[in-house]
Amino acid sequence: MPTRHDNFLEQAVRLCLIGALFLAVVFLAPDAGQADHQSFFAVAHHCTWSRLWEWAAAWCSMKIILLSMGVMVILDALAHLFIRSQNHIAELMTLTLAIFPALLLLIGLYDLVKAVL
Repeated sequence: MPTRHDNFLEQAVRLCLIGALFLAVVFLAPDAGQADHQSFFAVAHHCTWSRLWEWAAAWCSMKIILLSMGVMVILDALAHLFIRSQNHIAELMTLTLAIFPALLLLIGLYDLVKAVL
């Protein structure tokens, strides 16, 4: 009979797999910067407010958003495992590291709005 800890571990593994799926989409899907040998960060950042509906920059912005969501989901799964195991230092470090993908999410949303409007 599975224990509560096993269910919690299965949930953490499931969240890590979802995060890995997001990261796989980001790194395996083609981006608009390949023709100019630019990263998708550069394509999303270099779009201007004056052009409407820049689809290449919008796609690259979506990839930034998916990247941040994938990292956040993986960090969330790790934080829950550390909370469950009473490892307070690792828990605090994991929650502190979550600041960076949150900022990346805000940058991706800003670039997406800039690309569409």
